[in-house]
Amino acid sequence: MEDIKTIRAAYPGVTLNDVMVACLERAHSAYLDSLAPEEISEEDLANLADPDYEGPAIILPEQRDSKLSLIIPKAQRYPGDTRFENLLTVEFLMLDNKSGEQSTEKSMAAVHKSMMRVKQSHGILTNVPGPTETLYFGSKSSGQHRVLSYIVSPPVMTEGTKALGVCSYNGQVYFSVMADATCEFPNQARILADNFSAAYKKMLADAQEELEARQQQQNDASTEQPCHLKAE
Repeated sequence: MEDIKTIRAAYPGVTLNDVMVACLERAHSAYLDSLAPEEISEEDLANLADPDYEGPAIILPEQRDSKLSLIIPKAQRYPGDTRFENLLTVEFLMLDNKSGEQSTEKSMAAVHKSMMRVKQSHGILTNVPGPTETLYFGSKSSGQHRVLSYIVSPPVMTEGTKALGVCSYNGQVYFSVMADATCEFPNQARILADNFSAAYKKMLADAQEELEARQQQQNDASTEQPCHLKAE
């Protein structure tokens, strides 16, 4: 969490969610970059044209999606509400809200388009603000055990999507990835997790450099001697 504070100090106005999503965007972009060969061989072209090809995926730059679409659940449960119900919504769908009566054909087409966007999303991302202090479980008689880490794994919505979890616990932030194991995208979850870690370290280094440059500017400004003109 201290590293997050450093990044937020370097870029005022950003939130923890902003930092995590930015890291995820960089991680996913780097993953797609790794699927594009530096040079297209005759074998690559043949594999791209073969509908029965079952090897690792090849995604050319012009074929990749220009946007990373995510479904983000939002809890609708108020503090103290202990009902055993699923009280949440998601941020993703955008439906027309035009004045006047709409034809059934247009209404169904608009809804279908929005629903297809949900089904074609790249993954579901959930962010859970966890406990800020260490948790324990067990009784005094049997002995208490300290909870070392706290990881969130949301369910995979549709085939091919990724389940992404961000959770803060006891001064730490944890990132988890769950994805289908396929021959087209081998080790996808592991690569995304490694890319996320690399993106976070790069972002932290950039933030520290920004703060140092800002501090240096302040030091230079404070050491400048004012120019005094002597009147004759």
